Amino acid sequence: MKFSLRVLKYMKDFWFLETVAYLCMLGINFVQIYRPQLTKQIIDVGITENQPDVLTTSVLMLLALTLVQGVLRFGETYLTERVSQGIAYVLRNQLYQKMQKLSFSYHDKTQTGQLLSRTTRDVDRLRRLTGRSILNLVQAIILVVSTAVILFRTNATLAACSLLVMPIIVLYMSKYVNTVHPLWHQRQDIMGDLTTRLEQNLYGLKVVRGFAQEDAERERFAQPNQQIFDISMDLARRQAVAMPLTVFLASSSAVFILWLGGSFVIQGKLTLGEMIAFNAYVLQLVAPMRQLANVANMLGESEASAERVFEVLDADVEI
Repeated sequence: MKFSLRVLKYMKDFWFLETVAYLCMLGINFVQIYRPQLTKQIIDVGITENQPDVLTTSVLMLLALTLVQGVLRFGETYLTERVSQGIAYVLRNQLYQKMQKLSFSYHDKTQTGQLLSRTTRDVDRLRRLTGRSILNLVQAIILVVSTAVILFRTNATLAACSLLVMPIIVLYMSKYVNTVHPLWHQRQDIMGDLTTRLEQNLYGLKVVRGFAQEDAERERFAQPNQQIFDISMDLARRQAVAMPLTVFLASSSAVFILWLGGSFVIQGKLTLGEMIAFNAYVLQLVAPMRQLANVANMLGESEASAERVFEVLDADVEI
């Protein structure tokens, strides 16, 4: 993760925009945390105690919070994209300037396709890392922690049962990142080789046709292309397992809580509004779990890209 952390240091030049974006994110989290409380008030006070004024006021507050959340989400999305595009702009300039300074011996040893791939594809992956990915990670952590606190304050037994799957998800995500990182690195290296072969073939197209080497060139191109396909499908299979498994674990917890919470309502240990609000909080944990799965995949991909980018930026200039 050391290379990804180096990329994050570029964010300090955009600290004001980042601060506003994260304030918007905190506002969105507050709305998500407070909304089930309003639902509880509507059911336990407005409906059960037959208080139309409370019902009307709570419904209007829900509508207002939805509007505020939409405005905050616009600010969060726009500002994080502005920061990520700015960092990509800086990285591309640094890579281009460094390549201009590097000695001829470096360019003799390094394929042109590799340099093109690092300046375009790898920088774009780092742009996504510094944009929504890191913000989603922080947002998921804050939402999970704050939701867990509210769950324990509502009913410790139900909260403990609902959070049993969390350690399993965290361990699985950690193992998943360590597994996909080398695969992403290998795929991006082969993509650079493929770009080089394509570039050479296009430049020397007249020579290839003049010596009737079309079949040989197709064979040379097909080999790395097949490797990229195989690695991509391996990554797709791993991601296809990681995402549903994470969501299933979080959702199964919500289903169990619905049954156990219902029995508590029957026994008088919980009100109907408290049980519905509690289950809403548990279901609210599904989205952060999904975000963590996406971020885990992005971290494995971005760490490989960061390594490749900083290999160029850290290269020694002989002259």
